[in-house]
Amino acid sequence: MRSQRIAICILHGDHCVLIHRFYKKSDLEQASALTAEEMKFMADTEVFEVNAKSRINSRLITGKCYVWTIEEYDEESKVGLDVYYTRGKYDIFLVRFPCP
Repeated sequence: MRSQRIAICILHGDHCVLIHRFYKKSDLEQASALTAEEMKFMADTEVFEVNAKSRINSRLITGKCYVWTIEEYDEESKVGLDVYYTRGKYDIFLVRFPCP
């Protein structure tokens, strides 16, 4: 079973959702000091969980996507355009990948 990272809360009578943020390759190109050589090893369907979360009003959600582990992604024979995989995290405050 795939892990889900969604939390629902009530804020001033409205429903809000706790969002775990992920960066795509294009976000990292702008935000980090990665070289073009390092970027070649990242797929367009790969995302990195960042150490930031947000609570937003559920009415602001316009779509959904799925984030699977790389193992789950590799097991699937068919994936849609709304499916991404993750195999790492990115520290937006230190602007780097954490050390293993």
